[in-house]
Amino acid sequence: MLFFSVFLAALIAISTILQAFVLARIIVTLFQEHLAPGQLIEWTIFLSIIIGTRSALLFLTEIISARMSSRIISELRENIFRALFKEDSRIALASRTGSTSNLLTNGLFALQPYFAKFVPQLFIASVVPLLVGVVIAVTDLVSGLIILFTVPLIPLFGILIGRYTDVAVRRKWETLQTLSNHLFDLLSGITSLRVFGRANAQRKKLEESGESYRKETLSVLRITFLSSLALELIATLSVAVIAVTIGIRLIDGKIALFQGMAILILAPEVYWPIRNVAAYFHSASDGAAAAEETFNLLHTHYASEIVQRESLPPSWKIENISWNELEIHFQDRNPIIIPPGIAKKGQVLAITGSSGTGKSSFFSNLLGFNSLAKGKISISDLDNRILDISSLKSEEWRSLCSWVPQNPAFPPGTIETMFRSIRPHLSEADAWRTLRDCGIKRSELPKGLNSEIGDFTSGLSVGQIRRLAVARALLKNGDVFLLDEPTASVDDLSERELISLINSLKLLGKIVVVISHRTEVVHAADQVLDFTPIRQLQ
Repeated sequence: MLFFSVFLAALIAISTILQAFVLARIIVTLFQEHLAPGQLIEWTIFLSIIIGTRSALLFLTEIISARMSSRIISELRENIFRALFKEDSRIALASRTGSTSNLLTNGLFALQPYFAKFVPQLFIASVVPLLVGVVIAVTDLVSGLIILFTVPLIPLFGILIGRYTDVAVRRKWETLQTLSNHLFDLLSGITSLRVFGRANAQRKKLEESGESYRKETLSVLRITFLSSLALELIATLSVAVIAVTIGIRLIDGKIALFQGMAILILAPEVYWPIRNVAAYFHSASDGAAAAEETFNLLHTHYASEIVQRESLPPSWKIENISWNELEIHFQDRNPIIIPPGIAKKGQVLAITGSSGTGKSSFFSNLLGFNSLAKGKISISDLDNRILDISSLKSEEWRSLCSWVPQNPAFPPGTIETMFRSIRPHLSEADAWRTLRDCGIKRSELPKGLNSEIGDFTSGLSVGQIRRLAVARALLKNGDVFLLDEPTASVDDLSERELISLINSLKLLGKIVVVISHRTEVVHAADQVLDFTPIRQLQ
């Protein structure tokens, strides 16, 4: 594809040169030999063929670029979805839903002008000006020298302006990501905001995010218009200098009319392709920012696939999970040191601590979604065989874990569809028994198992969503239960039912690790691990 693009650009350059010389020949013949237009029919037909060929080559370039861009965007979107939904992906939790949705829609759509316009113009600008410039220099050395000294001005100014454009586009993209995440968070928690009367208070913050995005967008547009004007002036003045020198030398008889006319027709073809690269760069700048975000997102996923993992030994039975000297690093905050601990089979370990002390991040590392900067998490069996979790195949390790995240989410569909995706042959009686164990009664679900979930119109409260997430974890029935705030946003009766459920899990020989701020949950645990740093406790 790269070779073919360069080949097309070379053909366009050749057709451009032929078109200029034929047109110059027609004009000079009409004025110098005083021929009627009908006497130049052969030259006119030849010119028409060249113009048609050049137009066809440009059209073919557009078609190939459009198809290439569509294929690249489709592959990128497919890779992102594969990375997001694959079992061993580590980016599902690392990426915010709002920003990821924006990337999959507006971001990838912005790549269209980048691949369809900017990239093909790069090939044209690297071939056409060079060939045309050489032809002009061979035809007239003076015009060639003018081109040699003026052409570099366009990329020079383009680079200088591009730096400001890059910074402005990055700010614009960041504000759009912030706006997307903010809007998604508001939609996700609109029920709670209305219940506590805080919905209107968020309107001002949303307006501020929207206003910030508007200002950054206008800033990018301002730079785009000014840079286009500057580059247009450079190209126009450069062609004007060549035209003036040709005119003066024509008066002195130092250049033939045919030479001057051909050079005058060819001169713009040296500057416009380079100038168009700068113009297309501005139109594709959003796509460049989206491409960088996409590749950063995919890098996390594919970097994890490079690591060779081992399978769990046959008939492996987990007895405990232990960790020591764990240190978790973040991009925008100080690292967190996790206190050592051990979670044993048939016991409940409660993890407490103030917000921001790494409790949920610890779960993310325990499940393999994020990478620890230091330390390791190990599992052992009855024979005291020890395995490092980071050395295991993620899908096999996660198949042993039932997890309730801090902010549960479900795929669009019904409760029955979600349950059957876990257990295809689950009976209706078993489904209702699981819901009842989690404190969800039939009266709470007017449509029963056909109740819609996974969108903002499901009508489920935050507490119901959390209990439904616990039910999903129960159906998976893993050897390890990781519960992140399972009793948050539920009433006292539901909390007691969930605590009873947690106690029944340990009686079944499960390893249960619960993150909670609730006193009742902590008191019901067999051991408690406080993640609050020592300097905060003193």
